[in-house]
Amino acid sequence: MFSAPFFIVGCGRSGTTLLRSMLDSHSLVGVPLESLFIIDYLNARRPLPALQRLLPKEYELKEWGLSCTTADLNNCRSAAQLVDRVHRLYLNRQQKQRWGQKTPRFVRYMRLLRTHFPGARFVHVVRDPRAVASSLVRSEVHRSTWYHAACRWKNDVAAGLDFERDHPDEVLRITYERLVNEPEVVLRSVCAFLDLDFQPAMLEYHQRAPDAYGSYYQGIHAGLAQPVSARSVHAWQSRTDSSQIALVESICGDLMDELGYARQTGGGLRPGWLPRSGFAARRLVGLAAQVRHYATHRTGYIPCVIRRKLALRTLGPLPVNR
Repeated sequence: MFSAPFFIVGCGRSGTTLLRSMLDSHSLVGVPLESLFIIDYLNARRPLPALQRLLPKEYELKEWGLSCTTADLNNCRSAAQLVDRVHRLYLNRQQKQRWGQKTPRFVRYMRLLRTHFPGARFVHVVRDPRAVASSLVRSEVHRSTWYHAACRWKNDVAAGLDFERDHPDEVLRITYERLVNEPEVVLRSVCAFLDLDFQPAMLEYHQRAPDAYGSYYQGIHAGLAQPVSARSVHAWQSRTDSSQIALVESICGDLMDELGYARQTGGGLRPGWLPRSGFAARRLVGLAAQVRHYATHRTGYIPCVIRRKLALRTLGPLPVNR
């Protein structure tokens, strides 16, 4: 069996969590909850012992249900080995053999991950940007605006496609629309790409005990308790107006054309017409709401992130897909 890890990536709200639940239902595969801390450790400019002392304190490991100590990380000789070790501890707890990661934002760091995990495979999940934007705007977790949501989709999808062009054999691109319309067909192709045998239990992911997502993610992941359904493919159409659709299409149109998502508006908005200042103000309001949501439902997460970034000297923007 192919032993290197795999990464499920894409713009947020594109179906990566659904695919994660399906693959995590495989008897050999363990995919823990989202783990943004990994990039900080791979980019850290501190001696390895400092990383070894800090890693067991990560908030996300508690969300995995994993308790580890510095001693559990002995004999690791790199940041990548530390990351691999905590995943293998997770696998031991789950009695599984192959680990994957589902953190959508990793689509921006595929080159970094490839450098540290030679042989890794990437599954890039793509969804209609109008559906993604509609979800990002309404999500308590994301609190985005139509402008920022469209820009996020464009930048994240472009990053994934750029990496795919350079490393076509290491990336499998799937669409959310096909995953929910033909789940077995798509899962079989994903399994073949990851060198796994297809297991019917992957289609019954909703029958397992629910993952401990906690109240922070509860609303946006409620659908995981139901069988796969294509109902959400066109739901955005009843939640958007023509100006919102035009805005998304004016930003994402070229990539939509490339990926086969038909536009509804002719030319989108006039070139240069984007009230960025208004969207920026609304985004600041949304960020404040995000922080409140974190403080209420994910107590201790933000202090942990700040402590990590200061300790690892990664405070500030990280290089993307370097």
